[in-house]
Amino acid sequence: MNRLLCALSASVLPAFGVCFEYSAALQIGNAWNAPEYLTIVADDPTTASYDQISFHTQPETRGLTTSPVYYSVRFGAWKEQEGLEIELLHQKIFLNNVADLPEIDRFEVTHGYNMVMLNKVFETESATRWRIGAGTIASYPSITINGQSKPPKADGGDPLSWLRSYYWGGYALQLGAEKTLLQWGRHHLIAEVKVSAGEALLPVSEGTLLLPNKAVHLLFGYSFR
Repeated sequence: MNRLLCALSASVLPAFGVCFEYSAALQIGNAWNAPEYLTIVADDPTTASYDQISFHTQPETRGLTTSPVYYSVRFGAWKEQEGLEIELLHQKIFLNNVADLPEIDRFEVTHGYNMVMLNKVFETESATRWRIGAGTIASYPSITINGQSKPPKADGGDPLSWLRSYYWGGYALQLGAEKTLLQWGRHHLIAEVKVSAGEALLPVSEGTLLLPNKAVHLLFGYSFR
């Protein structure tokens, strides 16, 4: 299969004289998040049920204990020891102190604080794969303030409405290191540690929220290369 893909890439990019190897990976795990100070600002304080809500919180990911689980999926193209990848990192955000916030009834970003990134990867002589990535965030907030939630962005009228229900914007950055734990042929059992930082502006009921996230991640999974 890799030879076929190599031949196809060489035929598509003959001017470069390049034969790429292709890779794919799927991982699950968990993330540990830095404390944050969040502020929700009313769009129109004269009509909203609040003016501004500010609070300290400790976000949680709950990677494998809530559905959908936390995961990462990647596809890449390699030339020798360097590669380019597209990665979707499905980060989730819960607040640990919602019960202490009188205005907030629910705060979950469980269908995704999704970091969509383009990665540059380098494999060292020690077979460690270093990964640096940047991109944007696709968020699906479920936030209720004073009993009110912002209606879903999409109306569900067509098969792609679920995709339009995400809010795209902000930035996502990561730095990661990956090792192979077990290898048989082109199949790899892998482990990865990464740090990430991101920020997204989310619409909420009667206002907006700037939601940053800084986290350390530990992932295990399978890759093919």
